[in-house]
Amino acid sequence: DPQEQVFQLEVIVRSDKIEVGDRNQGLLGVYPNNADGYDFEALSKKLSELKDRYPKKTDASILLESDIEYDTLVQVMDRVRVEEEIEDESVVRNDLFPDISIGDAPVLDGGA
Repeated sequence: DPQEQVFQLEVIVRSDKIEVGDRNQGLLGVYPNNADGYDFEALSKKLSELKDRYPKKTDASILLESDIEYDTLVQVMDRVRVEEEIEDESVVRNDLFPDISIGDAPVLDGGA
């Protein structure tokens, strides 16, 4: 499916939010931090929707601002790789985008 080839999933982790985007189309969702920190649930929900739309897509880029903690990266990677669903009271793990590359987040205009 040529559409899947064109779709380039990027998950951008900033100090105060997580952004989900397509390198070609731009941002698809912005998830600001809440009182508990990063909104990983919203991220997972969006990634599941994107997997439904692009079922053959297996790769994603995680782009980090320079001061993101390693622990945050690990949690984001877990969410990008697999989704956990409860089916018949047991947890089912489905692959989302297991082929992950990691890079630097694009710098926001006007902010260092």
